[in-house]
Amino acid sequence: MQTSFTAVRERARIYTGLVTRLGRRTAAGLKDPLRGAMAEAALCFNAGLFFEAHEHLEHHWMTQPPGPTKRFLQGIIQISVGFHHAHAGNYEGAVNQLAKGLEKTAQVTGEFLGLDCDAFLPKVAAVRGDILRRGRAGMRPVPLAGVPRMPIRQ
Repeated sequence: MQTSFTAVRERARIYTGLVTRLGRRTAAGLKDPLRGAMAEAALCFNAGLFFEAHEHLEHHWMTQPPGPTKRFLQGIIQISVGFHHAHAGNYEGAVNQLAKGLEKTAQVTGEFLGLDCDAFLPKVAAVRGDILRRGRAGMRPVPLAGVPRMPIRQ
């Protein structure tokens, strides 16, 4: 039971630091809400809060008209969910969601909504490749240090 309390304390520490950092980004998000949401999602993602990163983008994805922005957002959401599974050691969830996300973001290069796609997406593909090489039997939770950071340009 002590281990679970330790995990809860650590998660609370991460949330506390993240709330402080998110508060500083409010003004930037008001100028371009979609870009602000991507910046908030990146803060969550980079803190290891993959589900929360997905939550920051989901509303924006759902309200977008069909097109490249909607497809890109869905891809980043799927990548976030894929790393949630990878960090938990779920082979099927990791490889499937990462593949779907990479497919939806494959045509994007350079910076999109503040995300440096050239720096991020190849690293996502490399992690997925490593998971595939190890296979289901060799799957182990991907540590946060093994997850690429989402680089955001201001």
